[in-house]
Amino acid sequence: MAELVFLEVLDAHGKVQERHRLAHFPVTVGRDYHNHVILDDDTVSPLHLSIQLGDNGLYVIDCDSENGSWSGERRIQQAPLRDELMLRLGECELRLRTPHANLGPTRPLDTVRLPQPRINRVWLFLFLFTLTLALAGFDGYWNSFQPRALPDILNASWPLLVGLPVWAALWGTLGRVFTGRALFFAHGTIATLAVLSSVLLQIGHILLSYSFNLPQLADWLSFIAVGLGLALLVYLHLRLASRLRIRTLRWIGSAAAFILWGGWIMFSYAASLTPSDTLDVDTTLLPPGLHLTADQSLDGFLKDSEQLKQQLDEEAQQP
Repeated sequence: MAELVFLEVLDAHGKVQERHRLAHFPVTVGRDYHNHVILDDDTVSPLHLSIQLGDNGLYVIDCDSENGSWSGERRIQQAPLRDELMLRLGECELRLRTPHANLGPTRPLDTVRLPQPRINRVWLFLFLFTLTLALAGFDGYWNSFQPRALPDILNASWPLLVGLPVWAALWGTLGRVFTGRALFFAHGTIATLAVLSSVLLQIGHILLSYSFNLPQLADWLSFIAVGLGLALLVYLHLRLASRLRIRTLRWIGSAAAFILWGGWIMFSYAASLTPSDTLDVDTTLLPPGLHLTADQSLDGFLKDSEQLKQQLDEEAQQP
């Protein structure tokens, strides 16, 4: 019984572009049209490789090609073919397999990358979008000191009313270009969840700073949470709008988080070098019952005021 070989042409990501079933030997591989397997690549020689059947089984022979045949980092002239052999001919990646080759395990189904993932639901996006606009409008009303709060409500709502659909449309366009699917509502749902998470983070920051008098801890927790949130946001958008591998997406998300953290630290450092004559006072109207730590004594307040006065005097004396 004759041997059987499958020659697979791979792309840059290791995906099979072409598969040839070879049952009669010898078989020639190259750019010339007389070959059994034709590779349309000008870095491949007209007659580049030959697959032959000998007494000891199949083996490949380089036909004095210009750029050589490579197995890993080793240039080969002749190599036996057992169950599987990876080759590089010029810029072409080839994989030779026999029916006895061991295949990898079945990859679990990635429900996020289905043609219509569960997150791509109109009702889900509209519900979260409406909730986000309602929270933004309430925030504008809560912080308004005008007789009529409508201008402040509109000022707080319109950036989300316009920005979220535009953001989802941009990612949907990228997804349409690179994956053939837009998934507008999925990208919109991810964006609205990010905005809602930032609102909850802001509320947690205020409560931790006011109720327990821990502003520095609240700042550091916000610093960590915002970076991780940005990494997750980029990861999910790219997972829907690209065909990149999961490992690559994780690296991209991590890079986004570190870039944000680095920019945050540099901005904070630059702000600390700039003298300011204003006090950082939280004007959020919270009931006194939420203040769960003891109030500062009058002596402590006066001591802090004296230290602040000395610091301002020293800064004023500097040239």
